[in-house]
Amino acid sequence: MATIDDFTTEELQQIQHAPVYVIAGAVASETSGVFGAMREMIDGVEGFATSMAQADDSLLTEIFKGIDKTQPDDFDIDEVTREGIREATMDKGIASAVAAYQLLASKAELTDADAYAQSLLSASSAAVRAAKTGGFLGFGAETITDREAEYVQRLADSLGY
Repeated sequence: MATIDDFTTEELQQIQHAPVYVIAGAVASETSGVFGAMREMIDGVEGFATSMAQADDSLLTEIFKGIDKTQPDDFDIDEVTREGIREATMDKGIASAVAAYQLLASKAELTDADAYAQSLLSASSAAVRAAKTGGFLGFGAETITDREAEYVQRLADSLGY
């Protein structure tokens, strides 16, 4: 059974930071304004945390208990919603999730990696559901747009779910 000592500091950061990139990708999948983006980020983090709490896995618990409480150096909430880099943000979210999942699968039990993947999917789903898009004063707005659903599905496909 793998322990936290089986991972380098860089590997732990990769696992810890991937949820931020996944949630940022979900936020970038549709324009919902600054307040909508903040709400999506918060709900995404809460979705991840709730899912991780249900995973009840000692390795994952140890990895996230020891989180360095910093966001990735190349993350900027203002840029997540910028039109010119939205696709790149979504791609980075998917790539980060896959790399972190593969890292866990190679060094830990597959159940650990699967619990982590499920938590990433929960985070992305919570983020895309957090803010409605379109409509007028909330009327006629979409809870999840096609682009948001495509991002979540692409993440699921990339993780093998």
